[in-house]
Amino acid sequence: MSPSPRRHALPALLLSFAFAALLTLPTRSAQARAVHTGVAGGGGTIPCGMTDSIVVNHSGDISADETWVGDGVMHVVPFDISIRNRATVTIEPCAVVALGYRASITVRDSATLVSAGTDSQHFVSFRRADVLQPWGALFNRSPTSLIDLSYTVLQGGGDLRGSYDNAGIVVSGAGYFEPPVPVLRASDLTIDSPLGAGLYLDANAAFTADSRQISIRGAGEYAVRATMMSLGSLPEGSYRGNAIDEIMVIGPSADVFADMTILDRGVPVRIQTSGLRVAARPPATAPVTLTIEPGVVLKFPRMTPTQPGARLTFGYDGRAPTNTVGVLDAVGTSAKPIVFTSGELLPSPGDWVGLWLNTANGSRLKHVEIAYAGAPSGISSNNCRPANTPDAAALFVGDFDTQYVPPPDLITNSWIHHSAGFGIAALWASPLYNDPDLTGTNRFESNAFCRQTYNAVTAPGGCPKVLGCTAG
Repeated sequence: MSPSPRRHALPALLLSFAFAALLTLPTRSAQARAVHTGVAGGGGTIPCGMTDSIVVNHSGDISADETWVGDGVMHVVPFDISIRNRATVTIEPCAVVALGYRASITVRDSATLVSAGTDSQHFVSFRRADVLQPWGALFNRSPTSLIDLSYTVLQGGGDLRGSYDNAGIVVSGAGYFEPPVPVLRASDLTIDSPLGAGLYLDANAAFTADSRQISIRGAGEYAVRATMMSLGSLPEGSYRGNAIDEIMVIGPSADVFADMTILDRGVPVRIQTSGLRVAARPPATAPVTLTIEPGVVLKFPRMTPTQPGARLTFGYDGRAPTNTVGVLDAVGTSAKPIVFTSGELLPSPGDWVGLWLNTANGSRLKHVEIAYAGAPSGISSNNCRPANTPDAAALFVGDFDTQYVPPPDLITNSWIHHSAGFGIAALWASPLYNDPDLTGTNRFESNAFCRQTYNAVTAPGGCPKVLGCTAG
């Protein structure tokens, strides 16, 4: 970043006198502004991100509005402080905030922290007070608070004594089973070299809709840890250059209970859970749609060496003809397919269970890859699959009834491979035991069983004498 010119017109002797006088006053921004603008306002050149000799200490909680002067003033935060009530703390361009060992700034209640950089030459810096001792994090502790960071660089934080994955920024929403709440706004934000993750979005915390352009680099762990419902708010930017260039979904639940889009942010999304569902939470019944952008890679690692990873289920069964609907809208491109795969370093068939489009009316899959699924599913169907074979597949379709009979073009131009079971398990019921055939435009390789099983049959029909597959 290039220098922001600033001149000191007054003699050095007068400037020194001003600094000495400042030390006898309460070290707050008001006095700093008086000295800085009244004495040091005009003169030598200090690049933005560097400091002059004015130091302001902030050692107590803040309950009324404050402005932290910029233009090279250093604001020292030696210990944890909180911004409370409805107070707004505004940090001006070219201010430097130096935080002590493990010191954090926490925004509570309905308070706001505004880091008000204006462009790449007039930014705000958060850094270590001692280069050998990392600071803590920027926290929010209330779904009605806001951290607003524009043209801001956070460097060398994340020492949270092992909690929150030692992230540089930690924000919380209203709860794990509540809709996402925008508590973080970012515009040209850089998170540089935190001890752990770059960013921790807890309890369905979200970015504001106008957030843009963040960069997370040098993180000692995952680029981002976030609840599933938080993923849809991640802004564009760069999430590479970290110890683990992935976004890690955290619990206690990875369910999607409101319409959401998983955005392609250039790194895989890792989801380590035994199961997650896309559907409304009772008593709500409206369909819920999970949209996945082209290029997204979803990784499902094993829970343990002997327990497979997730079964990703869309909708419910058991209350036909009014089963709750979950919709998968996964439309990739030939250049940027959407990938569902194992999260293991050395993937194997059956590392995870697979996708179940249970009651999923309106779903569509195009240019999708489903790999290394087919683990034991916990499903027990009455379809007409080959005798003595389990309900195991990369893709399950149907709700054991007639509410969801997929269209023939449900899945097109896609690739299913290395399933420990079938490619597609047909679980719907229809008058014919091999209708429709979903395999036409798709590729199947290295799967344990056939491409698509026979589906169940509505009464008074029944399965054929020779059970088997629609497409072998």
